Amino acid sequence: MEKGCGKLELQAKRALARLLEAHADLRAAKSLVRTLQSRSLFHSQQCAEKALKACLSRDFIGDIKFHTVAKLLREKVAPTLPVILQNAFVEIDKDAFWVEQRWIDTRYEEVGAEGKILT
Repeated sequence: MEKGCGKLELQAKRALARLLEAHADLRAAKSLVRTLQSRSLFHSQQCAEKALKACLSRDFIGDIKFHTVAKLLREKVAPTLPVILQNAFVEIDKDAFWVEQRWIDTRYEEVGAEGKILT
């Protein structure tokens, strides 16, 4: 066996595992969207994070320790983009940050009987 093949196999397994977990989170988010919005938002963020980590698993070995999509995008993806796409990335970064902030809010705000966040 060629040196390095084991690493590629490990990366592929991590990517698949992360995609399967992302899919499970997506299903949970869809099923909770009308009944428990805070949990739906949490699973939506988890889906995005795990799917992005699956894509990054192709290029990075080992655990990716970031737990926010915005930070993953900013620190791992944006620097690899051509300049023209880096400019467009600013909007994606704003959207990712907005979702992250709402996800964090769901962990600390009260939730009403209908599952809606009370503000």
